[in-house]
Amino acid sequence: MNKVLSVKVWSDKDHNGKTRIWRQYEGGEPFLYVEIHYDYRHTSNVEQLVLARRIVDMLGGGENNA
Repeated sequence: MNKVLSVKVWSDKDHNGKTRIWRQYEGGEPFLYVEIHYDYRHTSNVEQLVLARRIVDMLGGGENNA
């Protein structure tokens, strides 16, 4: 029988303002799944936060530290 591995999904920000969304399967290493780049001319912190939360929810929820 196949085992379904649990997955953890979360977001954080790097020192350049990019929001990163990570995914990690049970027993595996974290994988950088999505990067949302920051440029004050085109994006805002609020837009990044809202988008990151939506993506994290779509990928199965989890922590959101952005």
